[in-house]
Amino acid sequence: MINVLTAVTHLSALGQGKWVHAYIGRNGIELDEKLGSALINMYSKCGCIEGAVYAFDVVTIRKSCDTWNAMICGFTANGDSLRALELFSVMEKTSGLVPNHITFSCVLNACSHGGLVDEGMRLFEKMSSVYGIEPDITHYGCMVDLFQPSGFV
Repeated sequence: MINVLTAVTHLSALGQGKWVHAYIGRNGIELDEKLGSALINMYSKCGCIEGAVYAFDVVTIRKSCDTWNAMICGFTANGDSLRALELFSVMEKTSGLVPNHITFSCVLNACSHGGLVDEGMRLFEKMSSVYGIEPDITHYGCMVDLFQPSGFV
């Protein structure tokens, strides 16, 4: 099912993706972290963010960092930086998971898209000081994108 959803996502075929989601439900297939993440990606990349939120909410087995990342990135890709950052905050406070380098790429990207320079700088600092994640080229690219419209670069 993950491969089917991946193909649907690449085709941006929301109708087929909804059919696959219905098939999963009709056949009692459990939405674990991997299948849930694929479903979240499909909905968000097809522009149906509320479908992604629904899939995120019904993941039946404990959500992994990948599941949270998919939803955070989905909000960002659909222009909702504030919801992305709110979800990141919920992840930090309630999930018991430690954000990874992908999580920080997603939230820094959200800050960049939302013009949230101060929040982006705070999260960039927190990434290494709190979580011990050394920035890589992706993180630095997000920071350039964050600073550029504000005239810092």
